[in-house]
Amino acid sequence: MWLPKLSLILLFFTLYCSFQTPALAIKKSYIVYLGSHRHGNSQADYGLVAESHYKFLGSFLGRKLIGARFFNDGYASYVGSMKSNENSARDLEGHGSHTLSTAGGNFVPGASVFGLGNGTAKGGSPKARVAAYKVCWTPINGSECFDADIVQGFEHAIHDGVDVISVSLGGDPTDYFDDGIAIGAFHAVKHGVVVVCSAGNSGPTPGSVSNVAPWMITVGASTLDREFQTFVELQNGERLKGTSLSSSLPEDRFYPLMSAAQAKAANASAEDALLCKPDSLDPEKAKGKILACLRGGNARVDKGKQAALAGAVGMILCNDKITGNELIADPHFLPASQLTYKDGLAVFAYINSTSVDCVNEKSVVIVYSRQAIALRQNSISNMFSSPALRLDYSLSFSLFARNRKQRLRVSRGSLSSNQKWRHSMFVGAKPVLKDGTLSFSGQDVLTGVPANIVLTPLTDSSAYVGATSTQTSSRHVFKIGVIEDVRLLCLFRFKIWWMIPRVGTSGSDIPIETQMLLLEARQGEASEASTSYIVFLPLLDGKFRSSLQGNTFNELEICVESGDPSIVTSQSLKAVFVNYGDHPFNLMKESMNLFLSTFLMQIPGMLDWFGWCTWDAFYHEVNPQGIIDGLTSLSEGGTPAKFLIIDDGWQDTTNEFQKEGEQYIEGSEFGGRLVSIEENSKFRKTADGARDGAPSSLKDFVSDIKKTFGLKYVYVWHALMGYWGGLLPGAAKTMKYNPKLRYPVQSPGNLASTRDVSMDSMEKYGVGAIDPAKISHFYQDLHKYLASQNVDGVKVDVQNILETIATGQGGRVSLTRQFQEALENSIVANFKDNSIICCMGQSMDSIYHAKRSAITRASDDYYPKNPATQTLHIAAVSFNSIFLGEVVLPDWDMFYSRHDAAEFHAAARAVGGCGVYVSDKPGHHDFKILRRLVLPDGSILRAKYPGRPARDCLFRDPVMDGKSLLKIWNLNKCTGVIGVFNCQGAGSWPCWENTVQEKVSAKISGQVSPADIEYFEEVSGKQWTGDCAVFSFSSGSLFRLPSEESFNVALKSLECDVFTVSPIKAYDQEIQFAPIGLLNMYNSGGAVESVDYLTGSFGRGIHIMGRGGGRFGAYSSIKPQSCSVNSKDHGFNFNAEGHLLVVTIPNTTTCWDIHLCY
Repeated sequence: MWLPKLSLILLFFTLYCSFQTPALAIKKSYIVYLGSHRHGNSQADYGLVAESHYKFLGSFLGRKLIGARFFNDGYASYVGSMKSNENSARDLEGHGSHTLSTAGGNFVPGASVFGLGNGTAKGGSPKARVAAYKVCWTPINGSECFDADIVQGFEHAIHDGVDVISVSLGGDPTDYFDDGIAIGAFHAVKHGVVVVCSAGNSGPTPGSVSNVAPWMITVGASTLDREFQTFVELQNGERLKGTSLSSSLPEDRFYPLMSAAQAKAANASAEDALLCKPDSLDPEKAKGKILACLRGGNARVDKGKQAALAGAVGMILCNDKITGNELIADPHFLPASQLTYKDGLAVFAYINSTSVDCVNEKSVVIVYSRQAIALRQNSISNMFSSPALRLDYSLSFSLFARNRKQRLRVSRGSLSSNQKWRHSMFVGAKPVLKDGTLSFSGQDVLTGVPANIVLTPLTDSSAYVGATSTQTSSRHVFKIGVIEDVRLLCLFRFKIWWMIPRVGTSGSDIPIETQMLLLEARQGEASEASTSYIVFLPLLDGKFRSSLQGNTFNELEICVESGDPSIVTSQSLKAVFVNYGDHPFNLMKESMNLFLSTFLMQIPGMLDWFGWCTWDAFYHEVNPQGIIDGLTSLSEGGTPAKFLIIDDGWQDTTNEFQKEGEQYIEGSEFGGRLVSIEENSKFRKTADGARDGAPSSLKDFVSDIKKTFGLKYVYVWHALMGYWGGLLPGAAKTMKYNPKLRYPVQSPGNLASTRDVSMDSMEKYGVGAIDPAKISHFYQDLHKYLASQNVDGVKVDVQNILETIATGQGGRVSLTRQFQEALENSIVANFKDNSIICCMGQSMDSIYHAKRSAITRASDDYYPKNPATQTLHIAAVSFNSIFLGEVVLPDWDMFYSRHDAAEFHAAARAVGGCGVYVSDKPGHHDFKILRRLVLPDGSILRAKYPGRPARDCLFRDPVMDGKSLLKIWNLNKCTGVIGVFNCQGAGSWPCWENTVQEKVSAKISGQVSPADIEYFEEVSGKQWTGDCAVFSFSSGSLFRLPSEESFNVALKSLECDVFTVSPIKAYDQEIQFAPIGLLNMYNSGGAVESVDYLTGSFGRGIHIMGRGGGRFGAYSSIKPQSCSVNSKDHGFNFNAEGHLLVVTIPNTTTCWDIHLCY
């Protein structure tokens, strides 16, 4: 069974067309298979085709079309009776007609689309005769083109004496002996008929090309010699280039913008609405708006149709991660622009950035079109596909806008990457395995590579590393080579649930269960600027999962395992992905995008609001009154929680291992099991009235606290299997999910790491595992019930449990995929905002199967009672974010605001780009610290990216080397920020043989530079002087510093400082300016939304927009003449010596416009 290629495929029949003559064309025919939406019964003679359909086709194509047949015996045997109108060769969808005309369409002068692209259109062989053979029909259970019909079509075409067969359908690559197209094509070629097939619409990823048998010609689409540009301009000044053939909107006004998911109809899912599917949009919400729709799921043009039917005035069509940079100019039903994946993320980020109440009215956009842009090719190669050849090409060209004098230079890299043009890849860095040595760009990475190791190049700088064995097993450990005398960083699972970092210099330093390995490659005494990096990422290969480990001989090993003794293999050819580049963070980003396809993740709105989690406040004793008390004390202190997590303790559970009156056994709480999906008696009144003070229901309680405290989001906790011990087998309300008691079995890798009391307890007590066939029903029932109770989302814990119960259930990889898909589908169907926080899921099985989940806990728990873990927590999250931050948004967990390490944790979250939530006991808060994180309206100043270590920290141990500070960098909209932390002397890493630190100095010093902040060019702009204004939060000092210079920072253990780094821009000969932001906030620059230079009759001025009350600060080269805030005159202070300008904004001010006149 074959899936058709639904998109339009341009097939250029190079071999035949190059040699044809007009005389020959009159005699000969092209035969085109139609992958259309309606299909029929085999007919052996042209005369048997229904007369009405033959007349229709004949009148449409004149003498061009000399015949048509249809074949549907295979399809009919599967579906039963056929509809009367399906027994026809007629094309009811258009795909077949399009591809047929592409192959042999006549000359058509004056062809254009809305006046664009005017010229003469023609097919590949315009004078050839054609015949149509239809073999695909209405999809049934995902199948529409059957091998029996395909082969029958081939045989009739051969019998009819055609010269060329064009096949416009295909599916996933399969064995030639099972491939109807390959078999039919082989017969045709044996009879002297040329067969030309489409390469497919997928890619550019490995294995995405269809129809690769060596006896057929496989052709992919080429590029056009022009672009049809349509620009999207956001009101914040950002301008994004897209493409479209639609009409344009007026350029003199802005229109409201919203995500299509926000315009979903009441009976539609947020996922369908985001894709702008039929009947998914609410006209009352969409009317007059521009909708941001996600590509995929339905036709691109249909999305615009649905937006237009809903009353939208325009559409922004955003590519998902799979479609990447592919842009197609479509004639949409309304003004529209299709954007790349990266620019689509910018649009959704812009929408999310305006989630705070005060800037909702600014969430507007204007779309306008430009004329076609001609492309002058300097060098270009066409790309053909065959089993042995894949030719990438680079395209360098100049753009010329007609009727414009300005010339714009554009340079574009390999089409294999869908990232912005900030590549880390080296030209000529191609991986080579020769004489037992794996090298990149002449640098040896692995030596002593065994003969059974297989290298499969992917790009010029990357490859897959695999291995073969003479034995079949469910678990292999392959040696792949020696690593010595190199700085390296590992991220490894020290517990089954969690990762931590480790640095070293040889293979023996690489722990078991390593999930990311980064090496530093340096030649001689090369400076940092010439340093390069190699990353090893173990993968999921079929039903097997890989991890890395070293041995005492400095050999790097790959562990490949299925988690099920019955699932065995003798090889894994794509066990590890290896890549090489000169920028560590770009390298990680590019690597993930080369092998990991994910859905465009919607960022939950709760991230931009301050939250409170009940866990460390109450543990299992959480109760309604305690929640009310906690929300009350936070609100009264001026830092109201707008986001609540009701953690473990609300569910209806039972525990046979904990009985009243008996002594507590450590770990027995993990034997508890779920008996229903409803809340327990603490959160609802029962018939016996046992808890008179309980609310009548969870819904009433949640609705009441939302109304009373202005809560925007309420999440509740549950485990992946419902509860720690799963579901109770035999319970009346859980029987339909077929739970079965299973006893987890950990892999040898997990057993060699730190033991975990929760995992050991579940091994002892067993887990009531849900039947995989019923897991979708369970999640749908649970989440539908929670949504009916006014709950907005869930925190899903204990996710790695699946790898321990995979025996007899398809293995760990397949089982995890099944559960993750069911979980994410349920989230989309039942909650509005992609509202899920994943937890205890730091294995690649879970991480790589997260297609929609946007937030994942990035470290072991926050332990307020353990002083030795405070610094470890900060270091672990920041290092883990190097890896996790390219897949999800890392979550830093809760913390206590009244704690010895409270400011340490608060500052880390300020620069972490994460959500901010505490777990304070009611009334136990440090509002001095909280007010540095939380604005009076409950919103936070969240930085732009996941916070990660500075480049010069990557291969240093910030916890135990006794000398290194940890620097964590990030960006805001207009500034950079870097947090500096002394994590030394307060704790030791687990799984470390030497846990005793040498004497640590009372203070540790280190160098900090603006250059530590990656991607600073995103905020520096063209007017940057090259200098930065640097503001220290702890000292309140401001100083000017060239971007490449550094300054010294000295900190005691558990001390930290946050530096706002703002580019100083020269707006004229006198005015140099750099915003700092709210000086009273840790992440000061997060308050600044935009900065503009204005000139006019009033003179010269700087206009700053932002939010939050407090002391706004900025660097100004000269003193302003006047200042206004929200159009009212306002006083200010100016320090001429330090150039610090301060404007005090009332705390009651939510948003502000500051105008400085010079």
